Amino acid sequence: MKFLAPLRVLISPPAIAAVNLLILWPLVLSVADVGEGFVLHRDFNEAVDTVSTIAIMMIGWGVALEERHVLRKVFGMVGREDEPWQGALDALCHRAGVGILVLGLFAEVCAEMVHLPDRIINTDGSEHELLALGAVLLALCGLVLVRHIVKLIGSLWLPRQSPGIPPAASD
Repeated sequence: MKFLAPLRVLISPPAIAAVNLLILWPLVLSVADVGEGFVLHRDFNEAVDTVSTIAIMMIGWGVALEERHVLRKVFGMVGREDEPWQGALDALCHRAGVGILVLGLFAEVCAEMVHLPDRIINTDGSEHELLALGAVLLALCGLVLVRHIVKLIGSLWLPRQSPGIPPAASD
């Protein structure tokens, strides 16, 4: 298990916040690009690929965030002195992960509806609107990521009890 020790840093609040930032950058650029394409009525095929790719990234990262508690078990980080704080971080990551996962899934649905032949789902003439909706859902993912970053960084200054929950008053 000692060989897993260096990997523990990957589930620390600063590392998770850093990955959120790394994902946030292409997310913002993609949403802006799809929005610009909507306004300029560019060919929608590139926007389909953009929304789909970023949505898949959100789905994957959302699942990873959701399962922080499982990763802590794998890395032997369960039952330690800071367990209440770690448990609260797990809950924070789970909530953010579910949000990102669900929003990413619905953004992917928007992109895939455009990909389907019109004889199955007739999206002819509505492609830009569907992709704009997908981009809005991805933008909401971005807001979840930003909020998650703030909460994660804020948790570093709290006593190692639980992020967002002030320590109990002493008698």
